[in-house]
Amino acid sequence: MTVDGTWNITFKTGGGDDSAVLTLTSAGATLTGTYDGKPITDGHIDGSIVRFTAAVSSPVRMKIKCTAELTGDTMAGKARSMVLSLPFTAVRRTEGGH
Repeated sequence: MTVDGTWNITFKTGGGDDSAVLTLTSAGATLTGTYDGKPITDGHIDGSIVRFTAAVSSPVRMKIKCTAELTGDTMAGKARSMVLSLPFTAVRRTEGGH
């Protein structure tokens, strides 16, 4: 099972869904990539568990720590910051971009 690829990630917020593009590349247990065009940090994969930190600018600037379980071409998990915790899902894009 690989996490490598481009993902459409969607956060469930009180005001509706908030989506972004996530790209991930693994090298052993190390995970690198971008979230909404900005580099992720602290990326790690352990079996089917994916962890990374992303900088978001909407609705406010903050860092979120994401943990998700990978299941084929989908993942689901939680994004946590100092002030909130949001569930999210992500779907791997196909070669056509969808």
